[in-house]
Amino acid sequence: MARIAVFDTTYTSIRTIYYALEGEGHQVVTNVFPEKVYGKLVMKMVTDPLSLVTKILTPRLVDGQVVRPIPDVFIIDFLNLDGEKIASILKQIHSTRSVPVIALSHKGKNIDRQKLLQLYGTHYIPKPFNVWNVVDHVETFLGVTC
Repeated sequence: MARIAVFDTTYTSIRTIYYALEGEGHQVVTNVFPEKVYGKLVMKMVTDPLSLVTKILTPRLVDGQVVRPIPDVFIIDFLNLDGEKIASILKQIHSTRSVPVIALSHKGKNIDRQKLLQLYGTHYIPKPFNVWNVVDHVETFLGVTC
């Protein structure tokens, strides 16, 4: 079981990828977190790059042990979520520097695929995407074979 981080700005994309990867036995974390607002629990989408990376990489106490859960693969929406900033922050952190990044984005002039590959070592999947194509790419990075 691998730990996969999915950062996107649309709940539909997050849910689709989340359920497909969970169905394959992976643990998935997203940029949607529970938060109390006026005493009620609501789900909040974190989109600020630094806050998002900090929230995902914050050490947690599990069975009396401090654990810093580093994802095995990051899937990031590069167009709407400032994925370049997130990937840049991840490359500056020693523990996430070598973690593969899959860039999701609509085809457009704002995304330079060659720049993504050179600077961040990412793989690019255009939107709209086939969720099983995303799963295949994730499992390829993880070395999973069918």
